[in-house]
Amino acid sequence: MILLLGRGDAPTDAVADYVDHLAGAMRERDVSVAVARVPWSSGPLARWGWLWGASRRWRDRWVVVQYTALGWSKRGFPLDVLAVLVVLRLRGCRVAVTYHDSAPFPPRPNVPLALRVVDVVRRWSQRTVTQLCRRGAQLSVHTAPISRAAPAPPVHSHVVIPVGSNIFAAGGVEAPQTLSDTRTVAVFSVTGGAALRSEAEEIAEVVTVAAAGKALRLLLLGRNAIEAGPYVRARLHDTNVELEVHGVLSASDVRQRLSGADVLLFVRGQVSSRRGSAIAAISCGVPVVGYSGSDTGPPLTDAGVITVLSGQRQALASALADVLNDVLLRTRLRELNADVYARHFAWDVIADCYLNALRNA
Repeated sequence: MILLLGRGDAPTDAVADYVDHLAGAMRERDVSVAVARVPWSSGPLARWGWLWGASRRWRDRWVVVQYTALGWSKRGFPLDVLAVLVVLRLRGCRVAVTYHDSAPFPPRPNVPLALRVVDVVRRWSQRTVTQLCRRGAQLSVHTAPISRAAPAPPVHSHVVIPVGSNIFAAGGVEAPQTLSDTRTVAVFSVTGGAALRSEAEEIAEVVTVAAAGKALRLLLLGRNAIEAGPYVRARLHDTNVELEVHGVLSASDVRQRLSGADVLLFVRGQVSSRRGSAIAAISCGVPVVGYSGSDTGPPLTDAGVITVLSGQRQALASALADVLNDVLLRTRLRELNADVYARHFAWDVIADCYLNALRNA
């Protein structure tokens, strides 16, 4: 099996981490697995020359292409992935595509007309590409239940396999590691770009309302956490919420800090089984409170996850307060995390699901 990656991401690459963990679990089952990345920075001619040469050795092997829109285009127009599928089929490879995102990007609010036109064209290209990929691949692997915003795939070639935790590759759910009597809310990664400030201020607002004047600790870590920190700190001024900020940390450091939290607050859109930060919290036993959406569903919702309708900040703050103030509820949510993680999100389970899907495709 070949696990094929496109463009790299920085400062963290969740898809590359996913592939590494999946490859490790496959090798434990005596499956021959290689991880390959198209040399994107070398330019189009070198890129396609490399793929044409490398794929000659992959005939009759499964090649699992990892799809995100930005993984195959710097600006989210992923037409190049169609050329990848054509080359692989010409070389006689058996092709599967894993969709780490399948719905098109949402339109940007309050932008000039020219940028709205760009958004329309980008959404059209993403929708068209995913439709054509599903027709050209022998197996479509989705990491969350199919969103109503995404085109429905052919039933015979479709399977849903959630992602595992990129910070926790083996063993069971972490035991609670209470650092102090003060309750701790963790936020793992923040959306960057134009959404950073509004999301940071939303985090501060929800946490402040949930604290209701009591002492509380907010742990902000991961991607864009350093950039979001000043906006969060400004909104927490004159409150009893203590802020601790860390940037991108090693997997072991993230695991240690998340395991000491009482709850993970998730406001980066909807909670779903394609969201590695939510799965990371589950693997650490930490309850999750966040927004629901069109691809929020089992098995994630069977774990220690509480969701409210997207955009309902007051309801989100109320749910967060319930978890913080009820030790029995937190204990029950942790127990659910342990059970669902073992049955659905552990890497050995994910590897077995892949193998069964490939055998039956």
